[in-house]
Amino acid sequence: MTEAKMMSLDDIFHEIGGLNRFQLLIILCVYGLKIPSAWSMIQITFTGLVPPFLCNPNTNLSVETSSSNESFNSLSNMMKKKSNLNVCFLNGTSCQDFTFLGDVRTIISEWNLVCDMKWTKATITTIQMAGVLLGAMLAGQFGDYFGRKKTTYSFFLAHLLFNCVTYFSLNWQMFGALRFCIGATIGANLVMTVPYCSEYLPLRWRTLIPIIPMWPIGTAIFAGVAFLLPDWRYLHLANAALSAPFLLGYFCVPESVRWLATKGRMSEAFSVIEKIAALNRKPVPAYTMDVIEAVAAAEEKSRKAGHKYNYLDLFRGKTMVITTLVLGLHWIVLSLVFYGLSFGASSFTGNVYLNIFIIGIIDIPGNITVIYWSNRFGRKKSTIGFLLIGSLASFGCLATILAAEEVNKGSILRGLSLAAKLGIAGSWVSVQTWVGELYPTVTRSLGYGFVNTASRVGGMLAPFAINLDDWIVFSFSLMGCITLVTGLLLTLIPETLNQTLRDSANTADASMQARPNVVINQIFTFSNKVPLDNGHTQKSAANECPQDSSKFYFNQNNNLDLKDNNSGDYSDIKQKFSNTRL
Repeated sequence: MTEAKMMSLDDIFHEIGGLNRFQLLIILCVYGLKIPSAWSMIQITFTGLVPPFLCNPNTNLSVETSSSNESFNSLSNMMKKKSNLNVCFLNGTSCQDFTFLGDVRTIISEWNLVCDMKWTKATITTIQMAGVLLGAMLAGQFGDYFGRKKTTYSFFLAHLLFNCVTYFSLNWQMFGALRFCIGATIGANLVMTVPYCSEYLPLRWRTLIPIIPMWPIGTAIFAGVAFLLPDWRYLHLANAALSAPFLLGYFCVPESVRWLATKGRMSEAFSVIEKIAALNRKPVPAYTMDVIEAVAAAEEKSRKAGHKYNYLDLFRGKTMVITTLVLGLHWIVLSLVFYGLSFGASSFTGNVYLNIFIIGIIDIPGNITVIYWSNRFGRKKSTIGFLLIGSLASFGCLATILAAEEVNKGSILRGLSLAAKLGIAGSWVSVQTWVGELYPTVTRSLGYGFVNTASRVGGMLAPFAINLDDWIVFSFSLMGCITLVTGLLLTLIPETLNQTLRDSANTADASMQARPNVVINQIFTFSNKVPLDNGHTQKSAANECPQDSSKFYFNQNNNLDLKDNNSGDYSDIKQKFSNTRL
């Protein structure tokens, strides 16, 4: 007997190279966009830095500084006296003018955003994160409507342009508005980059994308450039210059095959697969067009039923409702803690540039270990485990504040804060793969859009909820509690280890309700006029009953399980395959 295995797009990508030249190209061109995006996001840490300043109650009494040496000498003298340094009132008189010391040029020193204007720093950060939220919402919908490629590169082009325009900001209000726009482009790229790349990778390599440390690299590059070029205006131009080469990727990478197939553009999808196979020096599988047509047909059936996908589809079915809500809460918590610690880098003891660099690259050890833990123990245990590391480290910081000796407190706090950041980063990397596997192709961008939108709510709250300067006890207490509670709630979401990516939403909820020990179902159908052992010929079940064909499934014990919806007797075939293993 001959049998034809029902293949998937995952199988095609595996046969035309798996992780090969094309996949490395798309990772560099698409996932690499996170490098300038990370720079833009973390830049507010430096841009909002408050340099040491002197209070001048009367402009005629201003401290004159003609050189950087004099500034630092003045700073040294003021530090010894502990007077008139970073104070808002002098001799009962409110300061009307300030002298900022050192060579650092931030928006704080440019527009005197201290004392009664101190609130603007957190406000601008929240405005930026509100832009990230809007970008995440728009990109999820645009990505499924206009395609992954056009959406990704359109927003990234806008990112470059807004960075250039920000250089010409006239006041903090204009700067805040432009940071909102930059935030929107960051949010869009955060939503699009992971699913865009993942849709070109087979099952084995799907966890690779989130662990590639593009975000830490972008943060580390920013810290180095800020040290050499401590001027917020020039840093925006430098970011635009870094972004420009990445735009060339638009001419190198194709549209998502999965998206093309679900939109019925089958010839284009097949053409893309041919180009991938050629670049990887692999043959195109003979069944490729059949798989593409099957994906397109399933989606066409859904469209004819009058269904258009939107964010409401993420809440259809009990399992999907629980999954979407818990994931949304998880991403809020991740963002709140991640950016709360990142934006608070200037609060740690030591050099601010070194702190920004370390708090960025500390993600890399977590990223590297995620691929092992995620594949060894599953997405679920990996995500929860890293989150609990963040929770324990946060409680450790709280204990240090309350009990440690003052002489060691600063170093211990910095070390435990970095451990908390590592745990949060590891959980965030792990859950990105998990999210991509929980949602089907037709709503995958919407799923990423929703959780990224939720995370931006956490980002907006971070500047006010996590204040390591003024509310340090409350901040670490909050971080420890919310990460612990979220870890417990994540146990309600199903595992997706070793499951193929789903392209249609029709079986989404059913497949997620399968028992965890059912790793993967291999489906077999009859080919037309299959010869049986007894010499007779059995017509294709699919030809006789196209709407209700017989299929064979392997159960959790890896034994063949016949699902017979027809009246035919296939006991001899079942007996033939009864000992077949996966």
